[in-house]
Order: sequence, then C-alpha cells, then structure tokens
Amino acid sequence: MSIASISPAELHALAAHGQLDLVDVRTPAEFASGHAQGARNLPLDRLAADALGRMGGPLYVICQGGTRSGKACAQLVSAGVTDVVDVLGG
Repeated sequence: MSIASISPAELHALAAHGQLDLVDVRTPAEFASGHAQGARNLPLDRLAADALGRMGGPLYVICQGGTRSGKACAQLVSAGVTDVVDVLGG
C-alpha cells in the first residue's frame, strides 16, 4: 500500500480550513521546543495504533525532517490504520 504524503505548506493551507488530526512523532523534548499548532506528541518509540484516539479523517504524521514520520506511517499502516498522510520534510 502506498502512503499518501503532503508538504508542510499544503498542511498549513489545510489547517487554515479547520482542525486536523496531527501527530508529531518527535521526542517530548523536541516537541516542547516548538511544534505545529494543534499537534499532539506521540513519540515514534511509543507509537501504538490502538492508542491513537483518532478524530476521524486523515491522520497527518509529522517530525523534524521526514524520516521518523515515514517510519511512523509505515508502522501505522502495518497495524491497520489506512488513512495516514506523511508530512514530508517536517
């Protein structure tokens, strides 16, 4: 299964039209230093598909540079979460 992706600029434009289900998979310290508005922190090493508490609609996954978000998306898809979007480049 191919994982959808979006640029940070596209995510920003979508966020201007309403609330998004956005998960930041960086460490708590990285998240505390600054994060996208409305994001919740679920570090990659603690990410569990059954504990997401989904809002409905696509789940956007973000990190600092794009590597961890890609891994998180693959992990979520393997766990059966089908509507995930990787925010490329963090």
